[in-house]
Order: sequence, then structure tokens, then C-alpha cells
Amino acid sequence: MRSSGRNDVGFVLLVLQASAGVLGALGLGVLMGSPLHVVPALIGPVLQVVLAVHVARGRRWAWAVVIAMETVFVYAFAANGVIGLVPQLQVTVTLTGLLMRLALPVALILLGVLEFARRSDPAGSAAVRAGSARPHSVRGGRQRAEPVA
Repeated sequence: MRSSGRNDVGFVLLVLQASAGVLGALGLGVLMGSPLHVVPALIGPVLQVVLAVHVARGRRWAWAVVIAMETVFVYAFAANGVIGLVPQLQVTVTLTGLLMRLALPVALILLGVLEFARRSDPAGSAAVRAGSARPHSVRGGRQRAEPVA
């Protein structure tokens, strides 16, 4: 299956998000003084890299998992803000935090939804079902029309 530009952008954004998670996991290991704290913290970034590879390959299920995961991240950001309204608790919101915890997940959700909309386009599938010809690659890069059965 041919990769779309959205798949490539999704791959880059997921790898960027995973790299921030790896950096956070390493910081946790240094702060806690034990490499045992790094292992559970690396589960999320490893999952994101696996998803990034499958998103780049155009797997529909990977986009579904990315949308679900990023939706949880957005809700967690909102819950963190609500918890910060309690006077005894303080939440520090930085530009980096906004970009990595809100803007990046929203961008990935939007890309995933657009990718699902592109793939389930009823107008394109109706033309194929009507018996129109679709291009078929042959050796040498030439295109020939092949009727759809």
C-alpha cells in the first residue's frame, strides 16, 4: 500500500513524542538513582515507536490505537489542569508542556481522523464498484488500465 503524506508526518510526530518520553525516562532514572525505574517508564516510548512504524506502513489499526492513545493524553492534560485548581496543588504549565502534551496529541488525532476519512471515501469506492478502470503499474513505470471485476 502506498504511504500518504499524513502517514509520514504521523511517523515523525510519534517518534518526536517517543524521544521526549525516552528523555523523561532517563531523567527519572538519574533522579531516582536506579535503572530499575527506567524500565517501566520506557514502555510508552517503545509502544509509540512500534506504532510509528506501523503508521508509516499505512496500517489502519495503528491509526486507531494512536487516536485512542492521544485522546487519553489530551484528557490527562485536562484532568491535570482541573486538579491544579485545588489551592494546595500546583500545576506548572510551560510552552514545552503545551506543545508536547496538548498540541502534539491534538495534531496526531487530527491526522488520524483525516486518514480514516480519506480511506473511507464513498465517492472513490463507488467509482470502482461501478466498473471503471483503475490504473495498474506495469514494468517500466508505464500505466495501463485494468477493469475491476
